[in-house]
Amino acid sequence: QSFLVGPAVKRFGERGVLLIGCTASAFAFFYLSWAPSGWFYVACMPISSLSGLMMPGLQGLMTRHVSPSEQGQLQGANQSMTGIANMLAPSLFGLTFAWAVRHPAEATPGAPLIIAGVIAMTCLFLALRTPKESSGVH
Repeated sequence: QSFLVGPAVKRFGERGVLLIGCTASAFAFFYLSWAPSGWFYVACMPISSLSGLMMPGLQGLMTRHVSPSEQGQLQGANQSMTGIANMLAPSLFGLTFAWAVRHPAEATPGAPLIIAGVIAMTCLFLALRTPKESSGVH
């Protein structure tokens, strides 16, 4: 993030890095869901690391859509949503993995990653609906 985010935002814009991050995240989750060995994880690291562009792009877009007096409220809402996601994700993905391992004929152990990929694809779809040029605070 120290060396890539700034130049990437400068070159592709906030929306562009958001789209790159969402695409990389979705691809990595789907790819890793069927990885048969650790080497597949290693091979996917460069693409997976591009998912780190998602949040800087999203944060930049969001902060331009609220007034300076509302920035704290926006950041608080973001942190609340992150906290909720951090509480729900371990249960969702852990229980999905446990079920998939107990029912190998019905599901793959990569099922949690498939769910994560679907979530990332949903984020990509929503990001594609973001206007290319932002007019700033409304």
